[in-house]
Amino acid sequence: MNLVEVFSQAKDVLSNTEILSKGEIMDFTVYEEQRKIEVTVLFPEIISKNLIFSIAKSIRETYDLSVIKLYTRYHSTLFSEAYYPEILTYISLKKPGIKQFLENSSATYSDGVLTVHLAGAGADLLSHNGTEEEIKKMIQEEFSLEIEVSFQDGIVEAPVDDYLEKRAEYIRETVATELEETLKELSEKKKSPIVMGKEIKGVAVPISSLTAESGRVIILGEVFFLEDRETRNGFMALIMDVTDGTSSVTVKKLFTKEEYTAFSQKIKVGSYIKIRGETMYDKYLRDYVINPYDISLEEKEIRTDNSEEKRVELHLHTKMSAVDGVSDVEDLIDAAAKWGHKAIAITDHGVLQAY
Repeated sequence: MNLVEVFSQAKDVLSNTEILSKGEIMDFTVYEEQRKIEVTVLFPEIISKNLIFSIAKSIRETYDLSVIKLYTRYHSTLFSEAYYPEILTYISLKKPGIKQFLENSSATYSDGVLTVHLAGAGADLLSHNGTEEEIKKMIQEEFSLEIEVSFQDGIVEAPVDDYLEKRAEYIRETVATELEETLKELSEKKKSPIVMGKEIKGVAVPISSLTAESGRVIILGEVFFLEDRETRNGFMALIMDVTDGTSSVTVKKLFTKEEYTAFSQKIKVGSYIKIRGETMYDKYLRDYVINPYDISLEEKEIRTDNSEEKRVELHLHTKMSAVDGVSDVEDLIDAAAKWGHKAIAITDHGVLQAY
């Protein structure tokens, strides 16, 4: 089995059919709840990293995945110094701050040692900042090959000044990158309506339309009940009831304690949320529930009365009517006032009168 057979709808897979059809899928793991896929492929020839990244992105977007990890594997005999440009591509993504040290570098491979020849200074820094181990790990995973990595400084006209300047630039870029990523992450967490999973694209269906065969669905509604329980194995079970006015449904999800702490800070009774998940039967609750993959906070549409001539409701039950009303009289009066109604007629029956 190859990538073309499995991901035939992805554009970049179709445009590289010839080369991808040669790769044999060795391992394929699906994490359904996270919509995450990990694929390991053995290729008979070297595939560029940039092409692999492009194919992974195309698959992720085509199949609406949150993450896809595409691992390449090769026979050990294919490894040579010619693979060094792919190592540079990989290391530049993993450690962007060291690019200036590796500019115009080259490599030779002999007797199990990959020697990286730098254009200038920086061998000591690269040997001690984890770059050496990162390269060794990459080669071991992709080629099943144990190698040694050595960095050699190049000829430098002003070795001290040049090295110190590059080292300072490395520190500045590393700190700046980490700070930028941290601030961006904090900003996105603050602004993003996403509570868990990813952005939900699609139209919500009425909760009243859900059946045992509904499968994956999107719903939109208000939380009116929320409860959590700690399970015997240390997880937190969330039980949440949601209504959209047509009906209601229970949403159930297991979290680690750390995950639930973050979740519980965003969702409460009264939250208006959109959920994408799977309809399934819960043997403990003995009812059909939704197991959520994605949850996002939404702005609730406020109902208004835009009629020029306002009506007066003459038939209205409050919670005082036996089995015939659930609303507080104060809430009903507030709603009527917001809609511009001058009066309402309360017609409770069965027990006490609300007035």
